[in-house]
Amino acid sequence: MRNAILGFRLRCAGMAAPVLGQTSNPLSLTACAKLERVAIDEQGNRQIELDDPQPVVPGDRLVLGTRYANDGDTLIENFAVSNPVPAAVTVAVDINPALPISVDGGKA
Repeated sequence: MRNAILGFRLRCAGMAAPVLGQTSNPLSLTACAKLERVAIDEQGNRQIELDDPQPVVPGDRLVLGTRYANDGDTLIENFAVSNPVPAAVTVAVDINPALPISVDGGKA
């Protein structure tokens, strides 16, 4: 069975969420999820397609991401984004080692 994969390479539509603890913040965050499917084209080449995850079944590979934007006029420094992986999802062992991932809630 394949595991889910975590990635931050998507531009997804979704709901923007304000940064917690602040009422007016120019930072917008959008969480997204896509289902990774492998297709073979007419020449026999392997193509990866990203679809809406409806439905997701055990063994499917997911690409999870967070899109962020500074919609204000001021530079925002030293911020961290936390987007927990759902409990039913396992992070794949073949994930890109350059991606920053925390397994302790962002403490490390």
